Amino acid sequence: MTILRIPSWILRFAVAAFWVPIFTLANSPALATTELIPVDYSIEVAHGDWVPIEPEEMERASIDAALARLSDEGRLRVGDRVDSAAESDPAIGHLGFSVRLIGRAETLQLTIRLDLPGEPTAVATTAVSVARLDYRGIYEAFEHAGRTSAERLAPKLPRVLGSAVEAVEGKDVSLERKALFARAQKAKRSRRFDDARRLFGELADSPADGGDVYDELSQDELRYGLPAFEAQQLMNDVASVMGSPGGGTRRALMSRAEHLYRQIEAENHDRGERVAEAQRAIDQLLISRRALANATRANTLSKAMGVRMYLTEAVMMHGECPDASATEDILGQSRGGFVLGAVSDKSAGARTYTLEDPTSGSTVDLECDLNGVRFVGGPGSAARPAAADSSF
Repeated sequence: MTILRIPSWILRFAVAAFWVPIFTLANSPALATTELIPVDYSIEVAHGDWVPIEPEEMERASIDAALARLSDEGRLRVGDRVDSAAESDPAIGHLGFSVRLIGRAETLQLTIRLDLPGEPTAVATTAVSVARLDYRGIYEAFEHAGRTSAERLAPKLPRVLGSAVEAVEGKDVSLERKALFARAQKAKRSRRFDDARRLFGELADSPADGGDVYDELSQDELRYGLPAFEAQQLMNDVASVMGSPGGGTRRALMSRAEHLYRQIEAENHDRGERVAEAQRAIDQLLISRRALANATRANTLSKAMGVRMYLTEAVMMHGECPDASATEDILGQSRGGFVLGAVSDKSAGARTYTLEDPTSGSTVDLECDLNGVRFVGGPGSAARPAAADSSF
């Protein structure tokens, strides 16, 4: 039987590229273990006079998202919060989160700094534009910044934890880096965006002694090429689910795409054409979102016409507006997919029904009395978007 022997440099290369959570740290006794590395953390928020949302909400949105993403890496065990890095236990690691708001540019910036005993410091930063966003959009932008900064810190962990790719005598490191860059590009084009971010991040964080440009190319991919490509693919996905009932799915796709474009806008301020391109994409996305919202509401209102007809027949047959139980039976007969949200009793036997459409998140109100059943606000009323889809 033939035994396949794999050179050790290939194994080390695979560990760094694919993030196998095994590390041999002979030179760092404190970290020479496969156990999770304990760290505490501190949060600093600098916002000046510009406070788009409350500071505690900034922290909750961005830091929670970052900690959740870092936990997914399976490398760190995050413990208690401390007041500052100076208050940190010197025997364990420390994560420092810095949230900075730039009022004039309407931009938020989140920086994560990881310090481990006896190891090099790792830093990752993400900037996102929040111009013209409402409360919900700003909150989601903080979540995006937290998650993205954590994703950018993740490729640095092998180097900090001692398992980075090392040059091997007799091997052409430049060729290895070229192959790694090609794999990152393949991951991007295959829509494996998390893998692409890790691979580009590893190259961006390791300048080559030979002077190749793969670190610079990877840095540019992280701040422009990769987010632009992912955003375009997300918008293609929006088009592909246009005929499906999942309005929430469309909203999530469009929200992610918008924050990627806003990230491009904030992180490429030195490249005017890129900023203009991102702003045009955001404007087009807003138009598409409104068009989707109008189509969704029109469809919901059309389905509600059938419910209105059944309710009108019930009033004519029984001489009164149906109660909650009877209305639920009517909703089942109409097959419109509505759920009864509430029934409000009014004077003289009149009632108002709130119908919820789970597929779109829209809500329709119908008012009933002995004269018939009407949409609240008159025949031309549009369905109301649910709170969860307020951006529509």
